[in-house]
Amino acid sequence: MPNQFLSDEFGDIEDYFVTDYRLIDNFVGDTLWVWGSGGNGRLGNNATTQREVPVTTFAGGTNWKQISCGNQHTAAIKTDGTLWIWGDNTSPAFGAPGKLGTNDTTSRSTPVTTFVGGNDWKQVSCGYCHTAAIKNDGSLWTWGGNPFGELGINNTANRSTPVTTFAGGNNWKFVSAGNSITGAIKTDGSLWVWGVAQGGRLGNNVGSTTTFPTPVTTFAGGNNWKQVSCARGTNMIAVKTDGSLWTWGDNSNGQLGTNDATSRSTPVTTFAGGNNWKQVSIGYGMAAIKTDGTLWTWGENDNGQLGINAAGSRSTPVTTFAGGNNWKSVDCGYKHNTAIKTDGSLWTWGQNNGGQLGNSDTTTRSTPVTTFAGGNNWKQVSAAAQFTAAIKSGLNVDLSFFPVGLVTDGLVLHLDAKNTESYPGTGTTWTDLSGRGNNLTLINPSSISWNNSGYFSTGATGYFSGSGTASIPIGNSNYTMMAWVRQPSSWGSRRGIISIGGFGSSGVSNALRTADNTNVGNFLHWWYSYDLTVSNNNAGLSAGTWFMVTAQFDGTNRRVWANATNVGSDTPGNVHNVQTTAVLVGNGPDPSSLFQGDIAQALIYNRALTAAEIQQYYNFCKPRFGL
Repeated sequence: MPNQFLSDEFGDIEDYFVTDYRLIDNFVGDTLWVWGSGGNGRLGNNATTQREVPVTTFAGGTNWKQISCGNQHTAAIKTDGTLWIWGDNTSPAFGAPGKLGTNDTTSRSTPVTTFVGGNDWKQVSCGYCHTAAIKNDGSLWTWGGNPFGELGINNTANRSTPVTTFAGGNNWKFVSAGNSITGAIKTDGSLWVWGVAQGGRLGNNVGSTTTFPTPVTTFAGGNNWKQVSCARGTNMIAVKTDGSLWTWGDNSNGQLGTNDATSRSTPVTTFAGGNNWKQVSIGYGMAAIKTDGTLWTWGENDNGQLGINAAGSRSTPVTTFAGGNNWKSVDCGYKHNTAIKTDGSLWTWGQNNGGQLGNSDTTTRSTPVTTFAGGNNWKQVSAAAQFTAAIKSGLNVDLSFFPVGLVTDGLVLHLDAKNTESYPGTGTTWTDLSGRGNNLTLINPSSISWNNSGYFSTGATGYFSGSGTASIPIGNSNYTMMAWVRQPSSWGSRRGIISIGGFGSSGVSNALRTADNTNVGNFLHWWYSYDLTVSNNNAGLSAGTWFMVTAQFDGTNRRVWANATNVGSDTPGNVHNVQTTAVLVGNGPDPSSLFQGDIAQALIYNRALTAAEIQQYYNFCKPRFGL
């Protein structure tokens, strides 16, 4: 749950969020993806519905640095140091509201900043009913539910705005928030814990329900603690700088890894022993990675969360069914686990009743599987109760097909013929890169040829069609359609580029297309109750060359861009809602509108992009098309 390791070496926790970011903060944007149960707005995508494949948050952006998922809320830090948070803000079961830190108890389904604001946040961790974060100056802040003293402020009063702990100081290096407990490490390597001691979870030799509302050290003491992870249940797990692994708390399901079921109120080493442990995480079940890259799990296994392709809990560490020695980081959720390999691939397993595995279904898995989004550029992952969040890195991204100028805010369809994740060169599916699942199917594929330089030639009868079942905007909604195309030598009549609404009569489809009118020349047409036409002479387009065309509607005005130049606009007098959300690329809005040319990219947004955003994307794409 709250673990969130990113760096390759995990040498110093203070470098934990710095090592990777020094290299990539200003290189290629890092996008944030979420999936699983959307209850209480925990996905941050302006909805509360379940998503079984990764989607971007409503905030979009390409500057996400660190992510942490709690029970039903999420927090993330951007590269500019701002802290964003969303999801449940009430926690009625424990009467512990305010974990968003917004000075109220209103849940949010889109990311917002905390009440204190600021751009100096370094690390954040979400617990069951509270949140903890460290600033760049080393100060530690907590907020939310506090019935067991988990905020560490020397009382049990809830706080809906961030406050510093009773211990104070500016030497906090790492924090982990769990279920009614918090653990943190100072720059001197000392480990501090607070909250309820039930089950021995604080490791301070107390096993009762006694609360400790101020930070105390564990019974083991010492100044060589490297990382700590707090459970949603009643445990903690930690690694020392010498590579030894220590656990304490409840052991009813073997979660201490001591080859028995005896709970411990002081830190003990696992049965496996050793001094080669690198990183750990705890949920309902434990997971840890050794310095040799092997992944080990133990504890509860009622939903396959150990990933061993077998039932039954384990009281000693075992390797997952996937095996391998190339595991980089692991994070445990409620009853599912997630991990990233050194090749950047993301793997999930365990409970999947909310779609939290991100593999396009709700089937529980007892062995690691990759998410539906695929890819080899995952940087960090955080798992919680029935949902998951992860950050993709731009380090492995080919700028020629995924430029830093891509606007992700509101992106609901992203097709790119040069990105092998979108089209690998074979098959009849053009995969949507937005994570919304709006994949398109090649229609009459024998007429469509794919060029490995990154485009489709649609031929006389070929085009692409999709059901568009996930969030494609229609009718009176604000939206933007954008495409990179190359018109054949003859412009022809009514060549469809993108159509929302499929085939229909005038007034029931929204389409971006080109056409030939002998009276006034070549046109860009946008069929939205009636045509918005622009002379090709004014648009500056010519057959046989690549160009980017964009149609945008802001709820009042329609605008058309040719190569990022606004070439036409109007205020439609009679706009109709579309009755279907089918999407066509290379055809529409009537069956005779085949484009019969080259198509490289197609994008749709659920908002009206600004002129600056359209210009930004055009500037970054045009070198690919020789402009």
